[in-house]
Amino acid sequence: IDNAWPFRDYVIRSLNEDKPFDVLVREHLAGDIIGKDQPGVEVGVTFLVGGPYDDVGNQDAVQAAQIRADTIDEMIRATAEAFLGLTVGCARCHDHKFDPVLQRDYYGLYATFAGVYHGSRAVATEEQRLARDGALRCFNEARDQLAKQLAALDTATAREDKSQQADLNRRLAEVNRQINAVPPLPTWWVGEFKPITDKFQVFLGGDPQRRGAEVVPASLSALDAVAPPYRLSDDAAEGQRRLQLAEWITCPKNPLTPRVLANRIWHYHFGTGIVETPSDFGYMGGRP
Repeated sequence: IDNAWPFRDYVIRSLNEDKPFDVLVREHLAGDIIGKDQPGVEVGVTFLVGGPYDDVGNQDAVQAAQIRADTIDEMIRATAEAFLGLTVGCARCHDHKFDPVLQRDYYGLYATFAGVYHGSRAVATEEQRLARDGALRCFNEARDQLAKQLAALDTATAREDKSQQADLNRRLAEVNRQINAVPPLPTWWVGEFKPITDKFQVFLGGDPQRRGAEVVPASLSALDAVAPPYRLSDDAAEGQRRLQLAEWITCPKNPLTPRVLANRIWHYHFGTGIVETPSDFGYMGGRP
């Protein structure tokens, strides 16, 4: 991928500017929502599509469903381990064997990320979009007018006056050249976000072909007593799902996010964190 570099620059710039960590997290998960038409914010969501994924395009329905499940699993694991220090991915096939993470919690996150797809798209300010659309509108109108004039020339006229046809073709070629000369909007690897129309269920044993109880986007139940939980309806907008998760992760009452960050700083400064497993604060992780 040769157009993910803006994310690197964004991270460096954010650190140099002392951007608050909670803001950084929200931009990583929902920058396209909170920073619409702000490329410097929207680029944060590259985090979600920066990991490995299968782009072979398998046409077998069963295999395609498994590949999609693996893709979303990577997003769930990256998010939960990076910001919460929890191996939520272990609950993909069954309730977590060591930590209080239920399988339905995992699939609540699955329903949250279900509209995220790997890919590139244009990232620009509203002014950039309007300027480009305005330039193209004039050229497109001229092209359409010339095309109509060419179509209006009947065969007999064209034979009698080849110069008129040649002139129209020359002018049309020039307009097409001007259209092609309009600079495209910057295209970055920031993912594509598609509307979610499906309802979601637990995959029994992690198998997309074996469906269990229905789930909706929701917070991890283990933290309900300390951080205000959320539970969205199954018709919640795609962006609202990610934004709600981001707000929950950065809620001041969520005890894990600041501890995980502090531990990572300690880890990279001293070589070993207060918890020596910075992405696993669970039972099987290191003791503080």
